[in-house]
Amino acid sequence: SPHPDDEVFGAAGLMTWSRNHGAVVEIVAVTDGEGSHAASKSVSRDELRLLRAHERRCALAVLDLVDIPVHRLGLEDGALSRLEDGYLADVLVGAIDRQHTTLAVPSRHDVHPDHLAIYRAGRAVGARLDCAVWEYAVWARVDPSASRPLGRVLHLGADLHRRKVTAARAFRSQILPMGPDPSTDGPVLDDATVAAFVTPIERIRVS
Repeated sequence: SPHPDDEVFGAAGLMTWSRNHGAVVEIVAVTDGEGSHAASKSVSRDELRLLRAHERRCALAVLDLVDIPVHRLGLEDGALSRLEDGYLADVLVGAIDRQHTTLAVPSRHDVHPDHLAIYRAGRAVGARLDCAVWEYAVWARVDPSASRPLGRVLHLGADLHRRKVTAARAFRSQILPMGPDPSTDGPVLDDATVAAFVTPIERIRVS
């Protein structure tokens, strides 16, 4: 997951489905999301690190996934695309249990540079470890032109969809203002974007 919330917005259903089918599910949290309000005078980067980790725990609890291990790598939010070629893949290889055979990464159609950096690194890791690499759509879901090639549709069902919508509200730092200045304090995500993230389906590309 590039940032706290991406695993919930993009793959809450996938994580639940996988665990229900006997898989051991773990989250590799690449950044702590501390860059979401970089210019804010109301909240510091260190405060955001703690807050966003807490929000993720709350969201996972709503989804009955609170026991999933979260491996926080602490890389710099917003800077993943500037890392040296191969470095991010090396870090991910070190964080992944070799017994696990499927790696889920953001979609190749996600527009955020951190997401694309993890997609590329994930493909490299898949080749190194000879494991399957699946893609989950986050920002690609906001762009209608990207909807066709996003892969298979995972239907969440009424109960899981309801819980995913509730879990999304746990990320208050992203959907509510953090201070009085709209230009620096957010909200980061508007209602339409969040609605696109929490529809009753998830799109998963399986390869």
